Amino acid sequence: MRIAPPFAALALTLLAAPSLAQTGTPVPAVTPARAPRPKIDVVFAIDATGSMADEIAQVKEHLWATANGILAGTPTPEVRFGLVIYRDRTDSEHTRVVPLTDDVDAIHTELMGLHASGGGDYEEDVDAALQLAVDEMNWSERGAKLVFLIGDAPAKSYGVDRAALLERARRMEITFHTVQASGMSDAGGQQFAQIAQLTGGEAEILTYREMIAHAGRQRLLLRRGTALYMGRRVLAEDERSLSFRELEGRGLLEPAPPAVSRRMTARPSRVRAPRRRAHGGRGVLPARGRAAAPAPAADFADSDIGGIVSREAREAAAAEGVAY
Repeated sequence: MRIAPPFAALALTLLAAPSLAQTGTPVPAVTPARAPRPKIDVVFAIDATGSMADEIAQVKEHLWATANGILAGTPTPEVRFGLVIYRDRTDSEHTRVVPLTDDVDAIHTELMGLHASGGGDYEEDVDAALQLAVDEMNWSERGAKLVFLIGDAPAKSYGVDRAALLERARRMEITFHTVQASGMSDAGGQQFAQIAQLTGGEAEILTYREMIAHAGRQRLLLRRGTALYMGRRVLAEDERSLSFRELEGRGLLEPAPPAVSRRMTARPSRVRAPRRRAHGGRGVLPARGRAAAPAPAADFADSDIGGIVSREAREAAAAEGVAY
């Protein structure tokens, strides 16, 4: 007599057994696996030298609104923030990295403890900030990876191969968006624009506005990078609150007259305070009587830091499948 193999006997037993449907026992429903939530990593790389106090204040002020704006999408993305603080190699605190975290309170605490200081000469160690953002940040393996480089001075050359560094960032799918503050030179603006371009980001310029006396009237003056614009006429109060793009689109702006440009150029505005070394060569002190002048208020309508970050981060989140 042939003996059926064990697996054959088992198969016969299973075929003979009544099914769950036949016995009336409900068949459990199969729950589909949830798709992973989109990830958005946002790093602020901030020039923290003395002339950047206003821009640092903007980041502090708008951090929570920026976070809430990104989180307002469906599905709710996982959002983390990180910081790279940079100055120059001659400053007491050259660089500092705060790793990416979803604890916005912790990032806000770090920002509240950050004070603009240092920066005796004009150029800063921008390349150190790029390198730290690319190589030292705890990036997610998937999702959007955004760096907002915020500064008002070009990079000092320390022999870093910036093109190779940015190519590595591009391969890692890290996008740099650059934000130029008032006082940036044309050469620095070109550097920042190239950093953004080589990684697929946008180069933004902050707009600062103020009212000045001209020809016996109060006229609106806008400072955008090294360019100065003035209202073509005395603007109504509601017109003065329009964004730069709206003013330009309505034909309400013109280049500032040469006399105004000369006057504004001669006026110290956001000038970096020169430094002198203390006795013994330790530490740095601002030269007496040469403190930086306060900057005009930023144009929050269209080009404040919070608005730029929110817009670009939400666009990146939308590319990851988040609807707003």
